Amino acid sequence: MAKWAEQEWKEEEKPKVVKLSKEMDELWNGIAGGKIAVSASNVLREAAELKDMKSKDYQGGKWTEDDYFPFGDKSYIHMIHTKYLRMRNIAEGDQETHFEALDDTLIDMAVYCCMYAAKIRRDEAANHDEELAEFLVDQEEFKKMRGYTQD
Repeated sequence: MAKWAEQEWKEEEKPKVVKLSKEMDELWNGIAGGKIAVSASNVLREAAELKDMKSKDYQGGKWTEDDYFPFGDKSYIHMIHTKYLRMRNIAEGDQETHFEALDDTLIDMAVYCCMYAAKIRRDEAANHDEELAEFLVDQEEFKKMRGYTQD
């Protein structure tokens, strides 16, 4: 555990308490109580819930996720690279960390990777929709040209 986590918080420095869903609260208590084994699947569930909660704070209904990545692929790669450097710094460095533990950085990096994968899938779906629309338009043009239309 990071040394800062062991120190008493001054009232004005106390972080906001994050309310987890009932399922995540039970999962966390089960892990902390030794009833549930720590697994990658459980960490991914925790990461997904944390991402959803952060999205509400960051976007607040005004901004979309894509607004935070204005340069497309380069923006996603930049964020993942930044987290990668942070991970290397924590894992390989001799300094003590004060605000973010290694597992927090790894979870953040995983979330950014998943956000990038989702963007890639959205783009592929949009491209497929455009190709399908072009195909259908071309088919209609072909039918009209060949006289196969009922118009």
